[in-house]
Amino acid sequence: MSRSTLVSLAVLAACLIVVAGACGTSPDATTGTALPEPAGVPAASTGDAGAEEAGQEAEVPDYVKCDPAKLQFPLPSDAGNCKSFDILTTFTTGMTPADVDAFYAEALEQTGWARSDEGLLPGLGAWTKGTTRFELAAGAGQAGTDVQIKYYEE
Repeated sequence: MSRSTLVSLAVLAACLIVVAGACGTSPDATTGTALPEPAGVPAASTGDAGAEEAGQEAEVPDYVKCDPAKLQFPLPSDAGNCKSFDILTTFTTGMTPADVDAFYAEALEQTGWARSDEGLLPGLGAWTKGTTRFELAAGAGQAGTDVQIKYYEE
């Protein structure tokens, strides 16, 4: 696996952890306490705070809701809580990280994509087709497997 692929996968995995974590604060790894947002940056609001406390999903702004018809790649049939903005798409699924990897390996390779990593880490993968790149990071989350996809032109 090339150094640039390893770095890309490490950054992608770190982004997945951030996406799966709480918005508005970051845990301090040394103390476990929440760190404040940087000055001048308002705390992120994900919708109705009461809904989050009651265990319901917060409302997602329209501009980040997934429209599967506009995505350039398939989603698993049970994909939920899907958000997409610019080159990044996130969702949750009941599949295991290895199953998500296998799902995309099959779907992408059937349409001419070539795997550009060795596929040694379950849930992490990268594929290319021409100058377009598809990077996958899937890991266990609170409500199943959290998936993050970066889809972009190199």
